[in-house]
Amino acid sequence: TAVSATINDKKASITAEYDSQWPALRVTAVPLTPADSLTITLTPTAHQTDDPRLIRCRQMVRAFHLDTWVKQHLYNHLPDLIADPTGLEEYELTLTPGQLRALVEVISGAGWHRRPLRHTDGEAIILWNNEGADMRYKLTALAGSRPHIQKGPLPRFACLTLTDDALTVHVGAQLAQGQITLDNWLASLPDRVNLAQAGAVNAVVQFQVTGENGRNAELVLENGRVTLNPDPDQPPDAAIAAAEPDWLALINGRKTPEDLFVQGKLHLSGDMALILKLAEAFTITPPGQFHPDRWRLTLHYQDSLYKCLPDE
Repeated sequence: TAVSATINDKKASITAEYDSQWPALRVTAVPLTPADSLTITLTPTAHQTDDPRLIRCRQMVRAFHLDTWVKQHLYNHLPDLIADPTGLEEYELTLTPGQLRALVEVISGAGWHRRPLRHTDGEAIILWNNEGADMRYKLTALAGSRPHIQKGPLPRFACLTLTDDALTVHVGAQLAQGQITLDNWLASLPDRVNLAQAGAVNAVVQFQVTGENGRNAELVLENGRVTLNPDPDQPPDAAIAAAEPDWLALINGRKTPEDLFVQGKLHLSGDMALILKLAEAFTITPPGQFHPDRWRLTLHYQDSLYKCLPDE
């Protein structure tokens, strides 16, 4: 496999090493800032025809402790399951929850992982959706004495930090603790768009920060990719504007978009149909702190396969 890379669309010099034991591809570290875009391109050789998900699933099924007949049937069925994972329902009573979850995560490129926190007591529950799979989530928790329900398409990255004091939720590039800055939030805009939800949209959306410290960020959606435009040279198709204090209140959970719009503090202009279409595909979800003992997280994959936490 040939490995190449670009940083901000300019060729970068890297070295790569493939470890077949894991398997893992290790690439030399390169200096990056939050505003940089790193693209690593893998070019398979002609003989590599199998879907890597199929290869990994075959490895896992060979290692599963299963009835011999079930294992053979599942192994032979894997190519069809890669194309249509809903067929895994047939095996819900014969696979363990861990086996079923492993297959779903490899096939969909989405899932979750629990691990201890490094510097304090507690644990982190990491969620990912690398390929924009048809995975949805629902988090039910208590904020004080009031129930809170947060749901929608699973973002590319999210994390729940669980300690004795609180369950803290953050999405995308947001920090698990403390207030997110406006500059960090603007830099993370591409990670906040669910491409599967947005559909085939080619457009430029401008986020305007008005006031003395005003600045702009342009989000470019083109041919199934989302990037930040470092050098705006064309008028946007739509624009969303607010003063810096109002943006900070929005992205840190003190205000909702509806609150600011009704108060006349959030201004929309341009293609309103485009803004409404992107509203469902764009994640503004701020960090939230909830009661650590009263919560439930549910992941649904293609409306048929699901996983609940913390009941594992």
